[in-house]
Amino acid sequence: MNTCPQSPPSHIRRAPVFSAASWLAPILGALITWGLYAHAVAHRNPGEWLPGIGELVIGTIAIALCAFGCGLTALLRRERHRWVAVPPFVAGLGAILYFAGNLLGNSFR
Repeated sequence: MNTCPQSPPSHIRRAPVFSAASWLAPILGALITWGLYAHAVAHRNPGEWLPGIGELVIGTIAIALCAFGCGLTALLRRERHRWVAVPPFVAGLGAILYFAGNLLGNSFR
């Protein structure tokens, strides 16, 4: 009699936790970023140009990292309906590459 626990069959897919999170985390991040930007615009100093631009840039980078991380995790875990995580993954990767290219391009001139 074998009392060792059996591993689950490989054809069973995992629940789409990170597939859903790859959409929900950027949406929540966008709402927080918008709130911080609106607060910066409402409380700007006289004569200040582009109030809240720092909040927008930092928020965009954070949203891109969340979308990329959740999408990558969903793809690597081979979740059920993992194709849902592909658009946020690609968008996050594109934004990360864009900001990294600008950072490196401006650093080594």
